[in-house]
Amino acid sequence: ISAGYGRGQVLFDVSLNVNAGEVVVLLGRNGAGKTTTLKTTIGLLPTLSGDITLGDESIAQMPTYRRVQKGLAFVPEDRRIFTDLSVAENLEVGQLPSRAGKAAWTKERVLELFPKLKAMLNRSGGQMSGGEQQMLTIARSLLGNPHVLLLDEPSEGLAPVIVERIAEAASRIGRLTPNPGGEFDPTGNPYILPDVVIERDDDGNWYARLTGEHLPNLRINDFY
Repeated sequence: ISAGYGRGQVLFDVSLNVNAGEVVVLLGRNGAGKTTTLKTTIGLLPTLSGDITLGDESIAQMPTYRRVQKGLAFVPEDRRIFTDLSVAENLEVGQLPSRAGKAAWTKERVLELFPKLKAMLNRSGGQMSGGEQQMLTIARSLLGNPHVLLLDEPSEGLAPVIVERIAEAASRIGRLTPNPGGEFDPTGNPYILPDVVIERDDDGNWYARLTGEHLPNLRINDFY
């Protein structure tokens, strides 16, 4: 896909694939286009060219709410919980019926995944720490019973102990639908957006062009 903001193009022919039960990591420097990729996938930004498919169905021309109905969920970097609602009410807002052929995410299941939330059900979202809010927004997204969960910077600004909990939760989510080999490898399929090239077009406008690279055999630890 290619996408951007107004006249400023950010993504140039970026391509990736996510299989059932697979955890795919998108790596890149600040400004490389990671958030833009996710926002375009969920429909918050339009595609300039290319296609986005969920299963065998194209969703590139669907509005965001239709993509959510089809099975996408997005956890933005700024979390976007309802600060005036309680934890329990935030969870209820995100709940959708189970999908055919999938075990349903229920309130009990997400509280098992994030047990700390169980003691906070009556607490206002605005009285939670950043890490607690991150747990809440992931739990709320799971209650939509998505086929694909998109996490934008899930560890940004969080204490190391909270980052570990979020990583463990992501691992457990991935294990619910193992890959064809029956294994779970959270770093087995990274896509990297490493190169930003500053160029000038024929009209004299400067823009950033980035190149995407898929390195299927590279683990994140090796990359860093």
